Amino acid sequence: MASQLKVYNSYVNTDSDPFSFAHKILLLRTFRLRHMPTAYYAAKLMSEAGLPVLAVEFGNVFEKKKRVLEDIPRYRIPTPWAALLPRKLRSSAIFFRVLSHLILKIVVFGKPKLMITHGLPESCLALALHRLFKIPFISHVHEVLEKASETPFNRWLMRFEGSALRQAEFLIFPEQGRAAAYRQRYHFQQAVYIAYNCPLRRRKQKTIDLRTQYRLSQQSLLMAYVGGIGETNALMEAIEAVASIPNLYFFLAGWAQKDYLELLKQKAATLKTGERVFFLGEIEDKWSLLDNVDILYCVYRPLTLRTKHLATASNKLTEAMAAGLPVITTSNPDFKEIIDKYDIGICVKEIAPDDIAQAVQELCKPGEIMRKSRNASHCHSEVFNYEQQFAPIMERISALFGNEPDLVRCSSGYQ
Repeated sequence: MASQLKVYNSYVNTDSDPFSFAHKILLLRTFRLRHMPTAYYAAKLMSEAGLPVLAVEFGNVFEKKKRVLEDIPRYRIPTPWAALLPRKLRSSAIFFRVLSHLILKIVVFGKPKLMITHGLPESCLALALHRLFKIPFISHVHEVLEKASETPFNRWLMRFEGSALRQAEFLIFPEQGRAAAYRQRYHFQQAVYIAYNCPLRRRKQKTIDLRTQYRLSQQSLLMAYVGGIGETNALMEAIEAVASIPNLYFFLAGWAQKDYLELLKQKAATLKTGERVFFLGEIEDKWSLLDNVDILYCVYRPLTLRTKHLATASNKLTEAMAAGLPVITTSNPDFKEIIDKYDIGICVKEIAPDDIAQAVQELCKPGEIMRKSRNASHCHSEVFNYEQQFAPIMERISALFGNEPDLVRCSSGYQ
């Protein structure tokens, strides 16, 4: 069934230069736009709908190209001299260099129509430009930082975070709990939109046979974890759970600190599960793994937000849906509500090996994996895809442009 795609074609961009700031939606992004998937998805959807988008990337000291014309035009601000500074001074020096560069570009070539930020430094930059030039901006709040991970410069920037959030046209959060925590801390009054960290719509594609590749039994059960590998992901407990289930194989993919990775390998060797735990390192295409396993492991230890409230990232859960996988996750209220409502996995009561093993065994009951996999795929196609999550935000952004979207048909197969 054809879906309705809103195309914002009443806006006319009279500037033919894709790298000009004038009349654009300026996406401010530390490092690379693609490093924040939902930032890239939003940019892609806005661009496909006819809105003039330009990503400004900064923070990489050395840049081979200042202007990159891809699906989303990218204007990159190099700061090679920052490599000569002491490490503790680099972040602040780069921040003020980028701010002065943006001010000069706007003065000389004209103002963007709107700015969208995806981080604390970006929000502070937008706040400064808003006060100087009255440019409206939107803040998409992602971070979950523990106090120990905050740098001195970030602590300085945090003094302005409340002002930035209160000055934004509206705010976007990935989950209700985090939005409530920030509202309690900063007392902002403007509208808040919830957009789960979801992949774009996709269909599961079986591309490789992991059982054949790794010479495993066809009766083996394959579980995967994809993401940053650290103490917050309860991977030690998962490896202990693997030891108690002889036909369970665990694939871990993602970046890890060398010391912690060695501890995990030692744990697997001590429990004699080394041949059933595979450390794949960073992989270019996570879907090549996710589309070819049976279960996704998504157990988090709660992190302490700056506002002293508990929250966890939602992207692993929605990636499980996009891959049509049942998920094993925590009993965090935001997660549990989704698991219970859509029947797409199991929440462990405690982050403990026995509880994780019990969750795996629950999924091994006849028909459970197939049923929950079907539910997950349906949930992704109907609710937890970024097209769906971003649609109300797209309408609000269009309103800031003074546009009324035309409705056209597209044959995506979704409604």
